[in-house]
Amino acid sequence: MAVAIGIFAVALAAIATERIDRTRIAMLGALLMLLTQTVDQEQAIEAVDWGTLGLLAATLLAAALQVGVSRFVQVSTDEVYGELPWVDPASPAAAPPLTPPSMPPMPQLPPATRSMPPVPPPVTPKTGPIDGSRRHSITC
Repeated sequence: MAVAIGIFAVALAAIATERIDRTRIAMLGALLMLLTQTVDQEQAIEAVDWGTLGLLAATLLAAALQVGVSRFVQVSTDEVYGELPWVDPASPAAAPPLTPPSMPPMPQLPPATRSMPPVPPPVTPKTGPIDGSRRHSITC
């Protein structure tokens, strides 16, 4: 148990420094848990959330089908490795980045023609004349 807590603490500290990608740190932590036999292989497989992985795979597949597989792969690799120097700029895979079109400037509104009404003073409860207590009247 102490080994698992130690691996977790080191991984969490490494993620907090943001010097190494958190995915790599998480994978290294999982590998260390398996190598130190803190968790055996069956427990690790049982701990996988297959629903989340299925949702992630479906989202990536939908994105790839929407923009085209070659464009999807090009954008994905650019995000990980930076621009690849051997990609031909004239190819469809090297299309310009997917950014929204520039918006036209907002029209200027005319200045206000009337002033705002004055703010009324705050309403406070009335207090009694001497001791400051509130006076209540109850009628039946």
